[in-house]
Amino acid sequence: MSNSSFTEQIEIQLLGRSYKLACSAEEKDTLQQAAQRLDSEMRKIHEQGRTFGSERIAIMAALNIAHELVQLESQHTLLKTGLSQRIQQLQLSAEAILAESDSL
Repeated sequence: MSNSSFTEQIEIQLLGRSYKLACSAEEKDTLQQAAQRLDSEMRKIHEQGRTFGSERIAIMAALNIAHELVQLESQHTLLKTGLSQRIQQLQLSAEAILAESDSL
């Protein structure tokens, strides 16, 4: 049996409130990092003082993080496309060099 089938309870803090969550042992560290990131974003919004209520703050924080994720995914796609094109160019160049050396 793998560790991922076992769940454990973790406690996270969001804007001063505790929440208990169940997760696999493999997910524990990344879930805690995600909770810390969300808490940090919620605190920034709370400190700005323009948004009131934990629910609204959580929604705004989640929206900010989701927006950042979409931007990063878009950048990733562009980089991946550029890298694929560069690999194709290098393959064509290598094939041309090999064809030249074969004809000598």
